[in-house]
Parts: sequence; C-alpha cells; structure tokens
Amino acid sequence: MPSALSTYGFLNAKLRARISGLLTSQQIDSLIRAPTLPEALVLLKDTEYGSLESEFSRTGDLRSCEARLYTMEVEFHTGLLKFAKEPAASVLRGLTVRLEADTLKNAIRLWFETRVRGRPSDGSSVYLYRGPLPNRVDLDAVLAAPDADALAAAVQGSPYEPILRRAAPRAASEKTLFPLESELDRLVFSILLDSLGSLSLRDQAIARRVLGVEIDLHNVQWLARAHFYYKLGAEDALAALIPGGRTFDAAKAAAAFQSGNVPELASVLLGSRDRGLGALAGGGGDPAARLSFLERALRTILRGESARLLAGYPFTIGIVLAYFALRREEIRTLLVILNAKHYALPEERIRNAL
Repeated sequence: MPSALSTYGFLNAKLRARISGLLTSQQIDSLIRAPTLPEALVLLKDTEYGSLESEFSRTGDLRSCEARLYTMEVEFHTGLLKFAKEPAASVLRGLTVRLEADTLKNAIRLWFETRVRGRPSDGSSVYLYRGPLPNRVDLDAVLAAPDADALAAAVQGSPYEPILRRAAPRAASEKTLFPLESELDRLVFSILLDSLGSLSLRDQAIARRVLGVEIDLHNVQWLARAHFYYKLGAEDALAALIPGGRTFDAAKAAAAFQSGNVPELASVLLGSRDRGLGALAGGGGDPAARLSFLERALRTILRGESARLLAGYPFTIGIVLAYFALRREEIRTLLVILNAKHYALPEERIRNAL
C-alpha cells in the first residue's frame, strides 16, 4: 500500500489551488444582485467560469452556456485524473461515471420524448456532452433507437446495458422514466462504493462517511418526490433507495412515506444527529415548500462535512470528495442564478432557491 503522502501529495497541491478558485460568498452575492443575465456573466469573466460570458456573447443562448458549464464539470474531473495515482485514481474514475450516467439520462429523456411520447425533436440533442467518458456510450445510437430493445442495444457492453434491457420496456409501456433513472442512480453509487476497495482502511472510512451523506440526501429527496410528485406506493419507493447510507427502520419509513409526514421521514432516514431538520421541515406550508426547505438544509449538511474535511489532515481521499462536492454545489448555484436572471426573477426569490 503506497503511503498517504505519495498518493495524495501532488494531488492535494493541485486541489488546493483549485479550491482557492471556487467562488466566494461575495462573488455569489454580486451575481444575485446583477440586474441582468449579461451583467451577471460579465462578473464571471475573471473566474474559472469566464468562458460562459464569451459563450453567451457568441450565441446569446443560455442553454449553450449550460452545456459549456457541464463540459467544464466533466473537465474538472478528467483533468485531475492525470495527476492521480492509484488507488485515488479509481475513485476519480468512479466519480466520472456519475457524470456519464447523467449524460446518458439526458439522452434517454430526449429519446423518451420523441419515441414514447411522440413529440417532435426540439433540437436539444446538440447540447448533449460529446466528449470522452469512461464507457464511451454512443449517444447518437441512443437517440436514434426506434424502440426499447434498440435502446438497450445502443449501450451494449456498458454497465448500463442490463438496466436498459430490464427497465426500458417498462418505461415505454408505463410512460415513465422514474424507475429506470432510479436504477441508474443505484448503479452509479454502487460503482463509486466499489471503487473504495483498494483504499486504506482510514480512507475507506472517510469516503464511506462522505458518500453516505450524499446517499442519505439522495434517498430523502427521492422518497419525498416519490410521494408528492410521482405518487408511488411505499414498497416501490423504498425498493428504489440507494444502499450505503445510514441504516434506518424500513417499517417506520414506509409509514411516514404513506402519511406524507416529511419531518418523520427525515428523522427516520437521517437519524438523531439531524433530527432537527425534520422539525424545521414540518414548520408549515405545502408539501412542496417543505420539500424545498429540506433539500436546502440537506445540502448544508454536505457543505459542512466538506468544509470539515478540508480543514483536517490533507493527505486523504477526503479532500478529493470534498472538492467535488463543493464544485457540484457551486455549479448548481450558478445554474439557479443564471436561469433566474434569464427570467428576470427578483433577488429574494433567487436567494430562497439556493
């Protein structure tokens, strides 16, 4: 087993430099206060996101900027791989699979709209990421697939093929992608957790704690959406949960799910440490508003965990996972702000969405 210093020394230096380039709270505040979308993009010119301003100046197309932002997120991952040594490189590849699965889901949604719902193509395929990813899925073959069987054949040889062979016919017959997408999410976290096997015991414990928080967040969000929006039964919703988060009482979770009790659901899944979130989430308002509040609070937990890791011992897998957690949150924040500026939403509404 290589030493922590030899594994993470150079990678840590690269990451520290990149972490210093994350947007500050003052920069985020300036973006929120910018009067228009073009003025918000100008504020990004001297940051790592400066290419967004030039992209918008060239195209006048916000979706093109969103596609550029996604490309940057992929490049943040793949760019670090050349500096990473095993076993950290395996974890980085696992993180990149998450982006590939997101790209595949975007392509499948476009396929679903045209092939299953029979709607004409709106040209959105031009915004799909076409650069190299771990399994090199042929997105054009996915988009061109005439039916569910051909859709599965389009990803033949990839880890996604068994899922599409099993779930794509159901998606077509029931006209819903939610079961298929939940299976892809489960696969992504399974690959990520499997990538931890070669880490030291200390690193494995750190990584499982960080990923466990992400899994908890995903599961709480999924159950709440499954109840309020997708109208799934408790059995189907609980079966779609991703393993690897905290152990919880399935019977209590099912009861809370069926009753629509968001506070109790949060308490059951998150445990006593974060039980206060449940009480706050139940403070009034409609279910959608409570869900929105709960999601913001859960993201705060992940940011806090990331900050704690960055302030601790630097030569662990923790700095890698913390950096990408913070980067994902930053990109999500940018997407919210830029879209809000596009629709001329007021500052208060933007802040409430972050």
